[in-house]
Amino acid sequence: MKNIFKILPILLVSLGCRAQYPVIDLKQDDGRNAIPDIYLKDMYNVLDPFVGTYLYTNGNTSLKIILQKKIQAYDGYKYEDLLVGEYRYVENGVEKVNTLNDLYNWSDIEQMHSIGANFPLEMGDYLCQGCVANEKRILGGFVDHFTNNHAQITISKTTVGTQQAINLFIYWQSKGVTVGTTFTYPYIPGGDWVLIKQ
Repeated sequence: MKNIFKILPILLVSLGCRAQYPVIDLKQDDGRNAIPDIYLKDMYNVLDPFVGTYLYTNGNTSLKIILQKKIQAYDGYKYEDLLVGEYRYVENGVEKVNTLNDLYNWSDIEQMHSIGANFPLEMGDYLCQGCVANEKRILGGFVDHFTNNHAQITISKTTVGTQQAINLFIYWQSKGVTVGTTFTYPYIPGGDWVLIKQ
C-alpha cells in the first residue's frame, strides 16, 4: 500500500508535464503552418452545418454522400478537426462505386477517406469567387481510390425550395491517370452537384 502512495504522486506529476502544442482556429490557418503536432481546431463550429447525408438524383443516376466531423484527427504531422466523407455513385442504374462502408473505418488519417475538407472560405478569399456575405463554403479534397484520381472540391450550403442542400463542386486535377499501362478516368464526372439533405 505504501508503494501505491509513492507511485501515485509521480504518475500525477508526469501526466501534468505533457507538452502543450499550439492550438489554432481553422479560420486562422493559412495552410502554411509548419509546426509539428499543431492542432487546427474548429473553434466556431464552421464544419457542423455540413454534417449529414446528402443525395443527388437525376433519373437512374444518383450520388449519395455522407459527411461526418472528426475531432482532433491526426495525419501523421498535425491534429485537425475535419469533415470526412464517403459516397455511392450510380450511373444509368449501374452502381459504379460505393465506399459508404469505409466511413466507419475510423482512421485518423484524412487520406484514408474519399472526402476530407476543413478549409473555410469566405467572401473575398481568392478561392471563393462568387461567395456572398455569410455564405458557408469549405475547401477540401476528393480521392477516387479505385482509379487513383484526385480532385479539389468546394462544398457550400444552399437550399432547394425549402430543403437544405449542399453544392458540391468537383475539379479533377487531371482527366485521368495512368496506372501501369492502363489509363483510368474518375468514376464521378467533375462539375457542380446539388445534393439534398436527407
